[in-house]
Amino acid sequence: MIKALDDHRYAIDFAAVKRPKAPLLEALFGGPKEVIVDAYAVGQVLRAALRHCKNYDVEGRLQVWNEFRLFLCRREYEALRKMAPTLQKQIGPALEDEVLRLKATYIGTPVLKLHVDEANEVEPGQGVLCVDWSADQVAGGATVAGEVTVRLDKVAQAPPTGLGGSKTQRAGSAILRHPQGTVPLAAGVSYIVGRGAPNAGPEHVAIPGASSRISRRQLSLQIDENKPMAATITREPGDSNPVSVNGQTLAPGEGLKVPLPAQLVLSGELTLEVVAC
Repeated sequence: MIKALDDHRYAIDFAAVKRPKAPLLEALFGGPKEVIVDAYAVGQVLRAALRHCKNYDVEGRLQVWNEFRLFLCRREYEALRKMAPTLQKQIGPALEDEVLRLKATYIGTPVLKLHVDEANEVEPGQGVLCVDWSADQVAGGATVAGEVTVRLDKVAQAPPTGLGGSKTQRAGSAILRHPQGTVPLAAGVSYIVGRGAPNAGPEHVAIPGASSRISRRQLSLQIDENKPMAATITREPGDSNPVSVNGQTLAPGEGLKVPLPAQLVLSGELTLEVVAC
């Protein structure tokens, strides 16, 4: 389905995309199969591309690409361009399972950009996918002639390393935003938030780039399973580094239940935000 041309470019053969079960007559009698380039095919291509990424962050988690540029022949570009709302609605969730399975993380919101192959080198049923890492950007609608950008807002990232993502948990019920990215939070799980720590437990959320003024275990955080969504934030007992929630400073061991979104400030220097998905 995809073949590497270099570290950031892949040749796409949409004919090799395994489609949902074929109609009964086609399955029985065979015959030529139409090559379909639709939201399903694009989603399968992007999932396959994620499996080729080999970049890891300082915490040892796979940091997958979040910018995808897909070059198509004009006919197939025009067909997909009209389906931009469907792409935005469906491809994000389609990637979610793959990202969680890979226990991966993003550095920004996943974005798909569709391009016309102006050189007419891409044949129908084929494509070229360019992948890269990109900080958050505003996206939506056409940006230049022959390009459509689709922001895939609904993708959840993997839990912290070691958190298995039990089927009874609702992964991605909320997101913890930090200066270098985001971390998904499953409802009902008690997380410990702080700077990186060797041999930390599976529910430890390590904030990349946190200074020594941030404790390894500065606060605990749990997302309620009820709606409207809320979070209970508790400053770790005995910790001397301050924690404030929506401007209210917590005493050591003090907990506070607040509706989302909520702003957390650790040690007066690190601002985090907890938002519902």
